[in-house]
Amino acid sequence: LKAQCDEIELQPDALTVTVGSCSTYAGVVLGAALQELGRPAIGLSISNESGERTAKARRLIDEATRYLGLEACVPDDDIRILDQYRLEGYGKTDATLYAFIHDMAKRTGLILDPVYTGKALRGVLEEMRAGCLQDARDVVFVHTGGVFGIYQKRQGFELSWRTI
Repeated sequence: LKAQCDEIELQPDALTVTVGSCSTYAGVVLGAALQELGRPAIGLSISNESGERTAKARRLIDEATRYLGLEACVPDDDIRILDQYRLEGYGKTDATLYAFIHDMAKRTGLILDPVYTGKALRGVLEEMRAGCLQDARDVVFVHTGGVFGIYQKRQGFELSWRTI
C-alpha cells in the first residue's frame, strides 16, 4: 500500500478498512504506524460493538509488535473502530444496503458485498459527508474482497443477475 501511494504521490489523510475478526485491521493499523501512512486507520465493524473490537485489535497489534521485535509504536488513539454501520450484526442487511451496492456497481464498476465491504464503504462515505472523515481530502478504502458473499445474498438484490 505504501509503495502504491508513493507511486501516485498520494499521502492519505486516513486509511479505512472493514473490521470482522480484527486481524486485517490490526495489520493495517500497525503497517500505517510503521510506514507513517494514512493515520488514522479507521475500521468499520460489520459485526460487533467497537469496544470489543478495539480491545481485540489492541491485543493483536501488541502480539505482532512483540513477535516482530519492534518497539511499541501504536498509541491507543490510533485504534479507531466505528460500529454504527454494522446494521443488526454479521450477515444482516437491509434494502438500503442492497440499493447502495447496486448503485456503486452501476456507477463505478466497484463490486461490494452485503456482509463486509458494502457496509464498510457506505460507512466511509457517510463519515466523509458528516463524520470523523469530513475534513479528510484523500481517504483510502482497503477493499478486502467479499465478492463471493454476493451470491449467498443474491435474493436481496432487486435486479436481474443476467443484466450485469
